[in-house]
Parts: sequence; C-alpha cells; structure tokens
Amino acid sequence: MVQAQLNHPIMRRFLLALLALCLTGSFALHADAGFSAKNSFGVGDRRYILDADGATPLSKSFGRFEILSGGARISAVADGTGSTFYADGLFALGIVTIPGTTAGGSATVLVRAWDNRFGATYADAVASGGHFGEFQCLVTSLTDGISPPSSDAFLAFQSFALNTANLLPLGTISSSVTGQGTVSVAPAKALYHPAEPVTITATPAAGWAFAGWSGATVSTAPSLIITVPTAISVVANFKPLRQITLTQEGSGIVQATPSGPYADGAVVSVTAIPTAGWSFLGWQGDASGTANPLTVTLASDLTIKAVFQQQYSIQTVVIGHGQVQLSPSGPLFNAGTPVQATAVAAAGWRFVGWSGGASGTASPIVVVADANKSLTATFQREWPLTLSVTGSGTASADPAPGPYLDGTTVMLTATPTGDAIFTGWSGGVTSTANPLTVAKLIYDLQG
Repeated sequence: MVQAQLNHPIMRRFLLALLALCLTGSFALHADAGFSAKNSFGVGDRRYILDADGATPLSKSFGRFEILSGGARISAVADGTGSTFYADGLFALGIVTIPGTTAGGSATVLVRAWDNRFGATYADAVASGGHFGEFQCLVTSLTDGISPPSSDAFLAFQSFALNTANLLPLGTISSSVTGQGTVSVAPAKALYHPAEPVTITATPAAGWAFAGWSGATVSTAPSLIITVPTAISVVANFKPLRQITLTQEGSGIVQATPSGPYADGAVVSVTAIPTAGWSFLGWQGDASGTANPLTVTLASDLTIKAVFQQQYSIQTVVIGHGQVQLSPSGPLFNAGTPVQATAVAAAGWRFVGWSGGASGTASPIVVVADANKSLTATFQREWPLTLSVTGSGTASADPAPGPYLDGTTVMLTATPTGDAIFTGWSGGVTSTANPLTVAKLIYDLQG
C-alpha cells in the first residue's frame, strides 16, 4: 500500500525524479545479482516508514519488514532490533540476492513492513487488522562485485504510511488506587493489541482490604484478565481493615468469631463467657444491651466491653415441716441483689423464726446478696383447742384462741350460769380443777 506525502517540497521533487527507483553498488556474493541498501536519501531527505499516527517514524522496537521477489521472500525477516531497524524508522537490508537477475540489470521487488505488535509475520498483522503496508520498488544497476564500495549503496523508495484502512488503535492502561495498595499489570507494556489478554492484579497494603475495581472494569475479584481495546483507566479501591477491641470488667473472657481484622460489612459474633462465681451483666462502649452472643456489622473500628458481676449463693435450710421461697429464685445472685425470703409452713405447722444468715420471726424478709449465705427457717407443730359445755355455763382458754404450738401452757376456766354448778372436765382431760392448767396441748378438750 503506497501513500505519498505530497505536501512536502522535497517529497514532490522526489516523486518527480524517482518514479522508478535505483540502486548503485559494486559487489555480489551469489550467482544472481543483488544489492546492499538502506532506505535513505541522505540527511534532510529521508523517507521512512510511519507509525500509526501517520507522522512519526515507526520505532525499531516495533518495526518488521521483508523483501519479496516473484512472490518469494529473498530477505530474512528483520526482527526490529539492533541496527536492522533504526530508531528514526530507517532500516538496513544488508546483502539481498534477487534470483534470475544479472549484474547491471534491474528488478522489481516488493517491500513489506508491519508493526510486530500485531503479529510475528506480515500475514499475522494483516489477519489481526493491525498496522501494515507494502510497496513495490524498481531496483536498477544490480551489482556483481566482491568488495563493498566506500559507502553503502542506497535503496530509494517512496515514502509511505502504514495501512490506515484497517487501523486498530493500540490500547493503553493507566491505573490508580484509592486507599492503600498497588496495581500490577502483566505483561507490562506501553501499548497493547486490542485482543491481547492482560492480567491486572490489586494487592492491598498491610491493614487494608481490596474492595473492588472501578473505572473501565467493575469487579470485586482482585485479579482479572481483561483486554485493552483503547486507552482505559482502572481504579483499584482499597478500604482499611476494621478492628474490634474487646475488654472486660470483672472476671470472664470475651471472644469474637471470626477473628479480625475485618473488611467493611463483615458480620461478627461477640460472646461473653463469665468465670465460675460471676455472671455477665451487659455490654458497654460501642455496644449495649444484654444479648449474648452479640452480633455486630463492621463499618468502623469498634471497642466493646463486657461487664461481669460477681455472684453469691443463698442456700435455705428447713427445721420442721415447711419451705422457704426466694424471689428472685436462686441459688446464685449478682452481688448487691435484694432477695425476698418467705417461710411457708406445712399444714399443722407454724413458722417460728430465722437463724443463720437472717434473724427474727418476720416473713417475708429481704436479704442482700453481698456474701454467700445460708438461711434456716424453723417450723413447729401447732395444735387446735376445741371447748364445749354441757349444761348452763361457759368455758374459756387463756391465752385464746388457738391453735397452740406444741408445749404451750393454757389455763382453762369453766364459768357456770344460773343455778348450774361446775362438775368437772372431760374429753381430752379429766379433772375437777377450775381453772385448769394444761401444759401440753395434744387433746381435744371438753368441759
């Protein structure tokens, strides 16, 4: 493909003078005639292969070319390194033999050039739609000598630009980060073929977590394979890892599951475990309440304190028949808790008092859980006393009325009325004494 730069004065003169291109030289190392050449016209009048922008020379890092005659390649494929392809776009062909020619004759050769970023061969570059171009050159005065001249002979050819009809722009990648971390690109190159697979990897710094990609690609995978069809920019976003600081007041331990550090949005379970003789009282700091375990969702660093309180036991002992009821129920109570103790007698028994960790006869009573305590409730048997009379009169008991605790002394008095006279006691006791003292009430008395 030929593209002449007609707007350049020197080029216009060149095109008028060099519709056919020539070579001078004085040597050949083969039976067929050949030439040694550069694509140069001397300083100030160089013609070179242009890069994709159509203005600057293709650099030696990317240029490849070959010479063909009669459809067959007669030159080695230059690899674009060393002096083969110069930084300003010039290339040296070295000695090229053209089959079927003789010294002093001429031949037409085909020069193909392409951007090796699009393929190792010209056909690869064409297939990929990359940068490529070709042109024909008439070579005259083919040489037949064995010694090179004092200076290189030159292969002159028209200036041309690479094919732009099938031009695919090369891609570039720029990367940046938010937060602290790095981005690596493999392979690391200045330009990329549009279909070339490229791996980008985000690596967080210590104490940071990868949160996701933004920009030309959106994903939460830290390593991605992408293509670079044009100039793209990717942003790796990093967020600081969150910490939970756990403390306790009192005796116990606090555990967080899973263990940190944590990414934003992590759900963590915090559990308070009291030691023996202690209880979990609640959460303080960046948490509250008494739920145990506690579930938190991380959006910032947190400090959580578990408060433990010492516990005391209140034991109860019963003498006789009855029971002691505690409210709240025990036997363990947080330090300082007021506890109500109520003595409840069984049928035929009476509560007579407290001993041990309490005293008195009141029921219920309130005791404070400030130490381990034992409360003893004593119950005694009680007896009823039934008095009845025959005849005219009354019977009374002192003290009255019953029932009476076992062993209580009671004075019985009979009081006749009218013409009646007291004749004696019967029933639970037999006596004519009036009043009558009964020391142990285990009888149903009548008189």
